Parts: sequence; C-alpha cells; structure tokens
Amino acid sequence: MISRAIDVIEIRDCELQPQTVIERLQSNLEQRWAGKESVDFVHSGPKALRPGHLMQVEPSIAALNFPGLNEALIDLTLHTQLDEPQFTSTVPVVGKLIVAIRSLWNRVSTKWYVLPMLWQQSDVNTRTATVLSSMAQWQEIQAQHTAALQHKVAKLEARLAKLESEEYR
Repeated sequence: MISRAIDVIEIRDCELQPQTVIERLQSNLEQRWAGKESVDFVHSGPKALRPGHLMQVEPSIAALNFPGLNEALIDLTLHTQLDEPQFTSTVPVVGKLIVAIRSLWNRVSTKWYVLPMLWQQSDVNTRTATVLSSMAQWQEIQAQHTAALQHKVAKLEARLAKLESEEYR
C-alpha cells in the first residue's frame, strides 16, 4: 500500500465557515507545538494552514449552477440509515405492558425477517449517497475543466480575430 500526504480535509457541514475552520486548525497547531523549538511552522502542514497564509474560499462552479446541491447531498448522507422502530404507548398504567407484548410479538413474527432487509436497504442508501457525492465531485471537476477550455477558446478566438484583421490590412 502506498501512503501519500494529502492537503485536503473534507468537512461536510453546510453551517461551518471555512475561514473559521482554518483559524481554529491554525490555533490548535500552534497550541500543540507550543514550546517545541524543533517545529518549523512555515513549512509545517498544508499551505492553507500555515501561519500568515489566508486561503481564499470561492464558491464552486457546481455550487453556483446547482444551488442547494451540496446541502441536498449532506441531507441525503445524514438520512441513509434506517432504524428499527421502537414501540411506544400513551395508554396510562398498562402502556408498558402493551409495548412489551407488541415488542415480543414483533420479535417472534417479523424481526428476523425484516431486520436483514432493513440493513440491506441502509447499505443501498449509503452506497447511493456515496455514488451521488462522487458524481457531484466529478461534475465539479468537469465544470472547472469546461470553464478553462472556454477561456482558452475565447483567447484563441481573439487571437484569430486579431490575425485576420492584420491579414486584411
């Protein structure tokens, strides 16, 4: 297995502010290494976390074109697991007895049949959320690539127009 350093930490929380996360990480790094003379903060860790370096956070092309996509993927990811329902009763005095009888009957009649399907569906949900997230990341990369190509084409068209205008002089 090949190990390599990665300069990316992915935090999926739509309410977090990236600059706040960076500042907290910088502060924690400084506290962790306080008093240790051998640590070189200038060359320690990813560039965005180094003291004095401010990371510019810009909205992604996909986020601009598909508002709410990231939030929808986060919501989907948070709701992939299905939970076994717990029986409750609002009936006073005998409510606990009703819940106990229903739970016992459920355990005997359906639990061992339904639980494997519940787990299987949770697994399918998790895999689906993962695939959709990967597709959204792939779409972001393609959108960036397309924007770069469009910029290149515009420059080439301007250059061609300039050459053509010089040719007809």
